[in-house]
Amino acid sequence: MDKPHYAPGDTIWFKGYLTIGSKHELSALSGAVYADLLDDHDQLIRSLKLPVGAGMVAGNFILNDDQPEGSYHIRAYTRWMQNAGPDYFFNKSFNVGDPAKAEKKKKRHPHHNKPMYNFSPKAAI
Repeated sequence: MDKPHYAPGDTIWFKGYLTIGSKHELSALSGAVYADLLDDHDQLIRSLKLPVGAGMVAGNFILNDDQPEGSYHIRAYTRWMQNAGPDYFFNKSFNVGDPAKAEKKKKRHPHHNKPMYNFSPKAAI
């Protein structure tokens, strides 16, 4: 994605790469990528079917001028990825609204910046 925050009326530009194998080589296995724009309640706002060329895909979502402020996410997947289930889909969260307000909110709520997983060295052994 081209930015971490967006304003109503902005265009969200994104690019994706389809890879295969342990060397993560570009894959021509899938002919299409499905990209969904969802709100923070997982309600579908818009969906795209994008053609894959040489293992790469690019697209955009145009936000409405009256898009409500809040947290959103993009989910992207191929038909092959659906066989493995949603745990294997690409998901990226972002905010729509005034970035200054989002920063103030993060400062008031420090848990937003904590890592999702916290492994201790002993647990990894």
